Amino acid sequence: MPTISSTSPYSCASAALSTRPADRSSSTRLRGCPVTHRIGDLVFVHAGIDPQRPLAQQDRRALLWIRDPFLDWPGPFPEGVAVIHGHTPADRLDLDHPHRIDVDTGAFATGCLSAVLIHGDRMRGLRVWRP
Repeated sequence: MPTISSTSPYSCASAALSTRPADRSSSTRLRGCPVTHRIGDLVFVHAGIDPQRPLAQQDRRALLWIRDPFLDWPGPFPEGVAVIHGHTPADRLDLDHPHRIDVDTGAFATGCLSAVLIHGDRMRGLRVWRP
């Protein structure tokens, strides 16, 4: 079984799920986590990327907060990647955009949490609703 490093997406997700406001050690671990994860031609990031900068030169603030010009960029993105992101609530999960997928369907307000299941070159959208 492979060892998961302390800054892998898996350990960072675990820290995020276990974080309580008063838990400074988890908060410190989260700050040390990478803000992007790349698998082949897919880049996973909170908000998006700066489409005018190479991937290796992305600014942390942009990765966490960007909207423009990312959301309106006609594409393609640097290195031909597709970007899986959130941060900007959308009415629905759209798997037809040629360069990005916004998985944020506003769960905090709508009760609809969305995700993308990726298996090889196939993708499927998943949605669950709060009862």
